[in-house]
Amino acid sequence: MRFGSSWLLILAFAAFSAQAKTLLGSCPTSSDGNISFAVCFRDDATNNVTTEAVEDPRVLSLSKDGITAVEGFPTKSHLVDLSSNSIQSISTGNGSDVEVMSLNLANNGLAPANIHDLPSTISYLDLSFNAFDRLSDDSFNWLALPRLTSLNLSNNNIRTILLATFPSTLTTLDLSNNPIQQVLLTNETYRQLARGSVKIKMYMSNAQISQISSQCGSALPSALGDGLVCVVESASYKSQSTEMNISIKGLFINLGIGIALAAVAAVIAVKVVHRRIDADWREAGRETISSSASCEGFDDLPMQYRESVTPTTGQVHTTSLPPVTPPPPRTTEPSHPPGPSSRSD
Repeated sequence: MRFGSSWLLILAFAAFSAQAKTLLGSCPTSSDGNISFAVCFRDDATNNVTTEAVEDPRVLSLSKDGITAVEGFPTKSHLVDLSSNSIQSISTGNGSDVEVMSLNLANNGLAPANIHDLPSTISYLDLSFNAFDRLSDDSFNWLALPRLTSLNLSNNNIRTILLATFPSTLTTLDLSNNPIQQVLLTNETYRQLARGSVKIKMYMSNAQISQISSQCGSALPSALGDGLVCVVESASYKSQSTEMNISIKGLFINLGIGIALAAVAAVIAVKVVHRRIDADWREAGRETISSSASCEGFDDLPMQYRESVTPTTGQVHTTSLPPVTPPPPRTTEPSHPPGPSSRSD
């Protein structure tokens, strides 16, 4: 039974490995004249390139197809569905001949670090059910998509939105079902998103709104869609945030140095106290009583003691007592049986 189970695991792993593949942007020249349009993949295990015929090159549906990486898009594809794959990397090179307008990348476990570039022609982008945890200009540059009108980031793990900027063409932003705890926008971005032509979905709970409001500090709490954000002036805040980061880092450094110095001082103090206690003990001295009676010959005499004092120099001074002469040994007379007594009459 164990042998059969092991073979099943091996076959399952082999099947998964065989499905893992990379989507290529172009195919090698094919001599098959019957194929008008094809999509090519590279097997991740063998590096062999396979070709799949596509009926309509404008619509490319590759959902649940075992794709692990994307190195390009076919030039004639406008609608591309790559949802429910295991894509770990997207690096398309953003070729000028790519015409992708709608890209569905939902349910792939993608994080901003996995997306190196996307076609600038995209107007609809679905990144729902992925691994985004933060929105900021340093995590992903949304301005690199100048035609973007709809962005779906629902059901991610977004907790922080920090000074993120979006293209002016954006009309729909879906941030629903995210554990958002902090939102900080510049006044310019807030005015862009708060205008009536942009639809914002946040679906914040009362607890989220209360938490965000408590973190605004000097920023202005402002309603946005069905949620709340903190609004600051861009120029002033960026300089203040930089100074704040520097001061916080300096505070932690100084705190660490202070803790280290305090620990060293405590160790030194303990050693000094121990040395002082030892010195006081030596100066005060300690009286010891030692018995000088250990011989059997003194059994019938009262016990005598000699008092000694241990000074700081380590020498022992004793007070001598007069020698005691042991008693003569006991003699036992032989016993005689009683006899008749003689008396003179």
